[in-house]
Amino acid sequence: MRFLFSFLFLIALYQVSCAQINIFPLAEGDIVFRSREVWVDSSGSLTFEQILKDTSAIKFEPLVPANATTHSKKVNHWIRFRFSEKTSEKVIMLETGNQFDLCELYSPLDSTEFETQKSGFMVPLFERKIIENASAFKVNVRTGLNDYYYVKVKSQGRFGLSLAPFTIINYQNKTVKNFIYYGFFFGIIFLASLYSFLFYVRLKEKAYLFYSLYVINFGLFAAMAFGLLNIIPGISSFGWNKNFYTIPFVSMTCLLLLYAASFLDTKKSLPVFHKILIGLVVGRIVLYFIGLF
Repeated sequence: MRFLFSFLFLIALYQVSCAQINIFPLAEGDIVFRSREVWVDSSGSLTFEQILKDTSAIKFEPLVPANATTHSKKVNHWIRFRFSEKTSEKVIMLETGNQFDLCELYSPLDSTEFETQKSGFMVPLFERKIIENASAFKVNVRTGLNDYYYVKVKSQGRFGLSLAPFTIINYQNKTVKNFIYYGFFFGIIFLASLYSFLFYVRLKEKAYLFYSLYVINFGLFAAMAFGLLNIIPGISSFGWNKNFYTIPFVSMTCLLLLYAASFLDTKKSLPVFHKILIGLVVGRIVLYFIGLF
């Protein structure tokens, strides 16, 4: 039981770590970038049209690991890139690798016209062309020297900025392969929660109930992180889909603390420490509601 708990806890740490920086290779098969650059709009107010006009005042820099991380919710991060003439694919899939509050792709149609695609927490599912939790876009490839593509990123957390190109076939294969992992992962989640719940029914010890509920909430959090719950009709159109992402995470924290208190019987053996644990639970819940405003 303790080994299973440790295994799931390590997976949870991996899932919630959000400071990773991934600069994907310049090429994926026959897809090649000519350049990738980044610029931070510190005002957070410039529109795409203003950026196109103020080219002399805006200095894009090469996208490298040192500047490939979002760092404030008050700014907008802009990525500008071009495809090389060596790119043979006419249509590709482009994925940012992370789920942001807002991610917009501006693709050139000609010298003056651009097509806009949106994704992210703030964008309801029915407004996205690609049903994917990470921001993914279908892109028509143009390889001219002045055919710049722009990506606007807005995020409250610290996430890596990245561009992952895929051929259509490779993207489909990646999706199918992911579902094999999902089946294995959620199978473990189901068995762990059921196993712990049966122990609670048999022994009437609250620690097993708290652990079972923790595993269930961890499964819900992972399902949202993987983008599986977005498939439920209407779930992203209510505006609370971001809260649905955080509610299981808050529940995981509280249930782990309650599990520790019950498993160690701190109410009898360590009453002061027990009060601290309960205080942390209450504080975490209060902190969540404060974050709603």
